[in-house]
Amino acid sequence: MTRIKKFLIENYAIFLILIFGAVLLSININKPFIGHHDFNSACFSQIAHNLTRYSIFDTKLGLVSGSGPLDPNHLSFSSCTHNVPLYPWLLALSFYLFGQGEFQARIISVVASLGILLFVYKITEKLFAEKLGLFSKPAAVLAAILFVTSPMIIYFGSNVFPEPQAIFFSLASFYFFILWLEKKRTRDFCILLITSSLSMFTVWGSYFLPPLLVLYYLIFEKKKDFKKILAFGLLPIFIFGLFLVHLFILQGANFVPGLSFAFSSRLNVSLPKSPETLSAKLFFIEESHRTIAYYSKTTILLSFGWLLLQVKAMAKGRHDKKSFLLVTLMLWGLAYPLFFQKAADIHDYFLIYLAPFIAISASVLGLQIAGAVKSKNISRLILILLVLGLPLVQILQTKNFTYTLLTTSGNKPGMELGNLVSKNTAFPDKILVLSGQFGAFFGVFTNYYGDRTITYSDYSLSDFKKEQVDKKYDYVVYIDGRDTKEDVANYLTNDYPFMKKDIFTVFKTKK
Repeated sequence: MTRIKKFLIENYAIFLILIFGAVLLSININKPFIGHHDFNSACFSQIAHNLTRYSIFDTKLGLVSGSGPLDPNHLSFSSCTHNVPLYPWLLALSFYLFGQGEFQARIISVVASLGILLFVYKITEKLFAEKLGLFSKPAAVLAAILFVTSPMIIYFGSNVFPEPQAIFFSLASFYFFILWLEKKRTRDFCILLITSSLSMFTVWGSYFLPPLLVLYYLIFEKKKDFKKILAFGLLPIFIFGLFLVHLFILQGANFVPGLSFAFSSRLNVSLPKSPETLSAKLFFIEESHRTIAYYSKTTILLSFGWLLLQVKAMAKGRHDKKSFLLVTLMLWGLAYPLFFQKAADIHDYFLIYLAPFIAISASVLGLQIAGAVKSKNISRLILILLVLGLPLVQILQTKNFTYTLLTTSGNKPGMELGNLVSKNTAFPDKILVLSGQFGAFFGVFTNYYGDRTITYSDYSLSDFKKEQVDKKYDYVVYIDGRDTKEDVANYLTNDYPFMKKDIFTVFKTKK
């Protein structure tokens, strides 16, 4: 038997799960950016498009905002100072290699989500091989399936935003941290440093994991390598320093106010020019409801049950080091939404950091129940029912919510206007959309799909005439039912040719 054939036979389960996961994650692979939280998809895709359009000497690998033709000598980075840059770079690479489109944007997250699935399997098997014995592989299979069948992953696992990539790199570092603890190999520590660095260059949530792992190491490891753990502990400071250097190259000292505001506005503290603080009670209730919706009642019940068992063990003075490693993963999943509560209140997908812990802990408790049954026949029956039935229960409990997520289209007007503008205007043209309200809600989608210089503003007829607004733009778009009154559209109708599609009327104001 060849090594490859033996490898395939020994790992057939994970290959089947990866195929199954790829099918689930490909459901929305070509869907336009019109769904729930697709603001991120349009925004990051626009940035990636700009990175491919302009020279690296102009962008300096900065996250360039703006659509349509931009002046390479005066590119804008100000709206992007709160994002670390690795994810848009990966997105730009995909656009450069395969062209621009929804598939090319979503495939980055799909691949990362499948990588997470693989690490969920490997971490479960690694942490609980001794405790579960022969049940460790079924537990790993169950954890992987629970992970990929949750609404959180089915929907957000293919969305165009950095969290899947960051979680992939973070779980990779978590896995190699476990290997380093076991075998003390320098190569495992080096991979730990590399994957942790990549995760922290991808999103801010990754910064919480290294300190938690350092704390675990200092508490539970008897023979300590202080030089290496110090290097690992200082890594977030080093990576953040590099990020600040990059911002300074892009904007000079001007980046400080924007970055400070980006952080402060996400914290649940009362600061000047920031919204009022959230009620801790209401925040907890809302996040609890969201967690159940995204992961199902049964899965959360099992996960919470596992956690209660650990609390009970701690109260009795029993210490299971590997179980505490999983607790560390839970603390990491909670850290970002708890630290940036105002941001978490808006962005429900911050709960995605909990996905690995929830899947692993729920599967481990389930397999512990199966293993506790003394009769082998009954135990095997419970095992089969768990591995096949629990994911099915999760799917059935969340199917309506999952379907709603997958079919959301609330941002469709922005895409429709963008496509209309793109097809009927030239790249250098300047467009005025007569609705600031529309721009506030849908501007990012119209800008991405339209790829033009677009301004959004409201006018009364008197101001429109007085300022001769129609002379300043190549096209003016009137939208039925928005703040600008119909008399402005009637005025334009008398002087300019136009086309109308649904709620949009496009006037050609320059010959």
